[in-house]
Amino acid sequence: MIEKFNFYDLYAYFLPGVILLALMIIPFALTVPFPSSIQSGVFALVLSYVFGYLVQSIARDLFPSKEEKNVIHLKSSLTKTTSAFHAS
Repeated sequence: MIEKFNFYDLYAYFLPGVILLALMIIPFALTVPFPSSIQSGVFALVLSYVFGYLVQSIARDLFPSKEEKNVIHLKSSLTKTTSAFHAS
């Protein structure tokens, strides 16, 4: 997934995952106390990153980028490179 954790990972994956996880935990948090161990905290951090990754992949499919709609990718058989041609 990632080689190095950066600000994009924080804002695009981690924070949406924290919000989704918090919304999912609210009904249980009102009745059951939270476990206070390091393992459960680390598990919650990893789970929120995974949830954020899922949220972004679903959002990318639901709301495609307008920038990529008019781009045609051409693959050259001689140089084995891909170039982009912007169609109008």
